[in-house]
Amino acid sequence: MPIPIFSIRPVEARDAPELARLCGELGYPTTPAAMLARLAQMRAQGDIGVAVAAGNVGLWGWVAIERRLSLVSDEHAEITALVVDGRARECGIGRALVDMAETWARERGLLRVMVRSNAARPASRQFYERLGFVHAKSQHVFDKFLPAVLQA
Repeated sequence: MPIPIFSIRPVEARDAPELARLCGELGYPTTPAAMLARLAQMRAQGDIGVAVAAGNVGLWGWVAIERRLSLVSDEHAEITALVVDGRARECGIGRALVDMAETWARERGLLRVMVRSNAARPASRQFYERLGFVHAKSQHVFDKFLPAVLQA
C-alpha cells in the first residue's frame, strides 16, 4: 500500500462511525452511537484530548490522552487509547498521533506521558520503545462487573 496522506486534527462528532470502526480493529467493538455518547461524556469531564489522523476518505487512526493525578504519583498525561488502521501501519501515523499527545501534555505543563500496552500486542511494545518510552512495570488487570442498581 502506498503511504497514506493524512493530517492530524482534533476529533469531531462526525468522526464517531470511524472511531467505532477503528475501536473494533483494536478488539473493542462498539457502535457509532456509543462512541458519540462517550465523546460527549469525555468532553464534559474536562482535560481529555482526542485527535484523529484524517485521510481523504475516513480516518487512518486516533489517539486519546488524559490528565491523570493520583495519591501515589505526580500529575502526568496518559495515552488511554491509540489505534492505527491495519492497512496503514508502519507509515508514520502512530508516531504523528503520539507526537500530538506529547504536545497536548506539554501545553498543560505535564512532564511525563504514560501509556499501557497489552502484552498480547508485542508490536505495540516495540513501537513505544522506539519512540523513547521505557518499560516501567508489568501488571495484571482485573475486571468486575457490578449488578445494576435498581431505582426506587
